[in-house]
Amino acid sequence: MAVKIFIAMFVAIFAATMQSTEAITEEKKTELKAKLVPILTECGKEHSITLDYLKEFRQQQKRPDESNACFFACVFQKTGLLDDKGLFVEAKAAERGQYYAEEGELEKANEAVKACVSVNEQSVSDGPKGCDRAKLIYNCFLDQKQHFGYVY
Repeated sequence: MAVKIFIAMFVAIFAATMQSTEAITEEKKTELKAKLVPILTECGKEHSITLDYLKEFRQQQKRPDESNACFFACVFQKTGLLDDKGLFVEAKAAERGQYYAEEGELEKANEAVKACVSVNEQSVSDGPKGCDRAKLIYNCFLDQKQHFGYVY
């Protein structure tokens, strides 16, 4: 399913805990988890967020708030989805999609990337820190899942 690729393409914050990623090969799932767990752990330590918290966050279908937005910014920055100015990097998101998408899924994922670029036009109060923008990006990702018919 396209959104499973979409989530992975964005270095899915929850890839380490996702249960539905059939569209990604086992090899790529393992590789993605190996890359993400250290980032999630490092950002978690910096922002007092545990992997258990992330599992609960996902299960309860929560959206970022002031208590965790900087954690998401940290993860997005370390994966290249947020640049040093606190802006969403479309090219990096598209690059992730090309790597993780299975045949026939890339076009849908690219449509979602293009839809989320608009977060760069929205006003934020923390500039290059990226916490506010990370919330916008995360919420855009969740909103785009509806486009693909995925149930979070």
